[in-house]
Amino acid sequence: MKKTIDHQPKPNSEKREKDMNNKWYTVFRGWDPGVYGTWYECYKQGINFDGFYYAHFDTKEEAIADFDRYNHAATIEREVHDQLTLEEALA
Repeated sequence: MKKTIDHQPKPNSEKREKDMNNKWYTVFRGWDPGVYGTWYECYKQGINFDGFYYAHFDTKEEAIADFDRYNHAATIEREVHDQLTLEEALA
């Protein structure tokens, strides 16, 4: 179950806040993996999530491309794992 929060995490300075809001965030492992346009939305995906994993990018296109690469690699790994498991089961 997702935990909701009442407040937005505060950056340490105005410059940091500007930097945080000018980036795109890719959540690879979290409550709702995907690409987010604000740090706050990214941050919410990691609250109480064990193994939270994210990255930030300068452009939306970079964030989407990396998310797609990650998902493709995870899919290939899972498919290979399933195939090996099936072979072991048949042996």
